[in-house]
Amino acid sequence: MAKQKEPCSAAELDFIHRRKTAALIRAAARIGALAAGAGKRDLERISRYGEAIGLAFQIVDDLLDEKESDRKNQSATYVSVHGREAARTRAAELCDQALAAIEPLGRPAEPLAGLARYIVDRKT
Repeated sequence: MAKQKEPCSAAELDFIHRRKTAALIRAAARIGALAAGAGKRDLERISRYGEAIGLAFQIVDDLLDEKESDRKNQSATYVSVHGREAARTRAAELCDQALAAIEPLGRPAEPLAGLARYIVDRKT
């Protein structure tokens, strides 16, 4: 008989995705900021933005990819651990955090704000 998977906790899921998707998007944002000559304070703002929007991206990805096979295989996704509505709420909260992080940057950060909104509002 096959051993049943142990459920993934919310903390474990966050740990995984903060070090996977969020870390990749955070790194991309930091590289862009460094290339643009960002100072220490602005680099920290961009880092917070990248991590928040990276985690939001993963949550929305889990919402869009929710499949019967994920439920059947007990895959650890934000939807399976938190439910659809809580996952949507968390993605929106993370978008707000990302926007707050870059707000002091003003107009030059508008493309990043648009990207954050797109990531959370995407349907496909």
